[in-house]
Amino acid sequence: MSAAAIDALVCSVEGSLPLATLSAASVGRDEVVYRLDERHGQIECSARQSGVFAVRGHLTGFACVLAFDRTEMRLLRFDLTTQLTSFEASAWELLGDVPIVRSLDVARHPGIRFRSTAAAPCGSSRHVVRGLLEFGGVTRLQALDLTVGDRRTDPITETDVVDLMFTGRFQQTALGVPLIDIVMANALDLRLAASVELEG
Repeated sequence: MSAAAIDALVCSVEGSLPLATLSAASVGRDEVVYRLDERHGQIECSARQSGVFAVRGHLTGFACVLAFDRTEMRLLRFDLTTQLTSFEASAWELLGDVPIVRSLDVARHPGIRFRSTAAAPCGSSRHVVRGLLEFGGVTRLQALDLTVGDRRTDPITETDVVDLMFTGRFQQTALGVPLIDIVMANALDLRLAASVELEG
């Protein structure tokens, strides 16, 4: 099977969390914990499958916890819960002749949660984040890759910010609801961006 054919069986989902500002942080002696929800903004997101469909919108119902070692700014915990019923589409396009098979029953499966169980560095800027994925009534072990960017200065707030990128591939077996019930795909690629405001 060609690379193009394999890519056509993958649904790509991208999301961006609102800025984790220090106003959303609890600072302790050893760690700093950011807690985000709809009061801080919304999750901008998009989904696309090559030649089939593309959709853009945002999630207004979510809760996220990001905990870091205060000295090294190393991720200690990551917990994200999203409510699918809160998704609002801003653009929708069918790209091919193959429609979405069935819509996800959000009444039965309204939420998705990932909560980390361990985070380990595997290089100067890369980490592996293992955790439990809860979706479709099933809880499975799942690993995400995390890339931490260099410290930069935000041009608006003039505070130091670090960018995070979580990536991972979710196979059919990782989900309680078969992907074929949602889209014509057998895997889902995730890219989730976050930016965190740092202490001076």
